Amino acid sequence: MRVERVPFRLISAATAAVFLAACGPKQSAPPKQTPEVGVVTVQPTAVPVVTELPGRTSAFLVAANAVSKQDYDNAVAAQGQAAADVAAGKASVDTAQINLGYTDVISPITGRIGKSAVTPGAYVQASQATLLSTVQQLDPVYVDLTQSSLEGLKLRREIQEGRVKTSGINAAKVTLILEDGHAYSETGKLQFADVTVDQTTGSVTIRAIFQNKDRVLLPGMFVRARIEEGVNEKALLVPQVGITHDQKGQPTALVVGQDNKVALRTLIASQTYGSSWVVESGLNPGDRVIVQGTEKVRPGAEVKPVAAQLPAPASGAAAQGAPAASGTRAASGAQTAQSASAASGAQ
Repeated sequence: MRVERVPFRLISAATAAVFLAACGPKQSAPPKQTPEVGVVTVQPTAVPVVTELPGRTSAFLVAANAVSKQDYDNAVAAQGQAAADVAAGKASVDTAQINLGYTDVISPITGRIGKSAVTPGAYVQASQATLLSTVQQLDPVYVDLTQSSLEGLKLRREIQEGRVKTSGINAAKVTLILEDGHAYSETGKLQFADVTVDQTTGSVTIRAIFQNKDRVLLPGMFVRARIEEGVNEKALLVPQVGITHDQKGQPTALVVGQDNKVALRTLIASQTYGSSWVVESGLNPGDRVIVQGTEKVRPGAEVKPVAAQLPAPASGAAAQGAPAASGTRAASGAQTAQSASAASGAQ
């Protein structure tokens, strides 16, 4: 058997090559990139508290039981007694006027008359409750609104705690949105809020009065009213793009802490103000909320916060911060579903 000998110098060279390759410099991994996110720093801002309520117009009469029944009865009795005293002193003159008045029917108020319920020449008697027609005073005109007792209780509590300031119910401004979506040109004033809760609806009646010189408002018309009830001087505003909703529908936001790490906060947002949400709890003044780049980060991740570059607010009512009313206190179903999807992805 023949054995070939390999020169020692070839073995040594191969071994040295393998050793040098093993001991050579290793290729290092690229450094981890810290994602950059746009943030806004929330600070207390004065925001008007506006509630939008449904309602209907009614003519200028007291038939709505809008005041205390006892007070109304007392006023009617006093007026009746005074009228009786005057009538007693002018009995002879009144008798002649009554006899003459049988030929004419005069409306006790100035207003717009509706359709006639009887035809010319029809027989009517003073002792019978025969309706001839209806005359309604249209300038000014009442607007009766309904507000849930829960919303009214919440507002009163915020006023007592000093979170909302108001100059009084009679000075509150009321604006109307008509059936066609246009705003009514006149601004009304609140007259009173009922002290009794309707047991069937759980709501209270609020009455406002409006000038109606152009006869735009007609009795029975459906309207929506926006009532500026006060000012929340410590409101925290967060752009809507920075708030999502979890699977339960609760609003959430990603906040950058002092260590530049991301934390998930659950919020309570009451209403919208322009393009922002009014946050009642879950945030503190000075918190940095992520509004750009939320899809790149997760809770617990380290980020590089920079000031967010947001577009300027649009002109019009939205830019002036006309808040949506109580209907916007809860996000719509489509909004919630879409936001929940985004929140689950962020988690």
